[in-house]
Amino acid sequence: MLNEFIEPLLPKSFDKNEWYILVISTIMVLIFLLIPKRFPSKLTLNLILFNLVLSFVIDHLLAMPPHDFYDIMDRPSFELFDLIIYIFAYSFFGYFLLYMYDMLKLNYKRTIVFILTFSIIVTGLEAISTYIFEVYKYHEWNLIFSFLSYIILFLLNVLYFRWIVSTPT
Repeated sequence: MLNEFIEPLLPKSFDKNEWYILVISTIMVLIFLLIPKRFPSKLTLNLILFNLVLSFVIDHLLAMPPHDFYDIMDRPSFELFDLIIYIFAYSFFGYFLLYMYDMLKLNYKRTIVFILTFSIIVTGLEAISTYIFEVYKYHEWNLIFSFLSYIILFLLNVLYFRWIVSTPT
């Protein structure tokens, strides 16, 4: 009975995409632990959880029926390494985006350049993840859609960050 529950959550085979996710996740955690603390603990947790939920919701809207634009990892259904990506890769990357945004103290015009630059970088990382490590399998999706999605997601991050830091506690 337990095997029927666990087996669909495990990778079909433990290969390069799982290793890649473990390496990326480890790097993200190490960076997080090594950089100076910039925000209070509650805000840090808030920003990480915001990106965890945002990435989970968006991926499920785009990758699950009725759309099914792409698959993540080995299965079209949710698996353990999807969760690892959400917790360690997506959520920490969103935190690092906002960490840098706050550190640079950008005006509106530079914020646009910042978001576009980060979108280009992340699209490049997605290309590596897709074409070398087979993390993503596109159906009706391509990197242009990803680039446009990242612009929207990063803009949402900046707007959320501005709102949350301007709200009295």
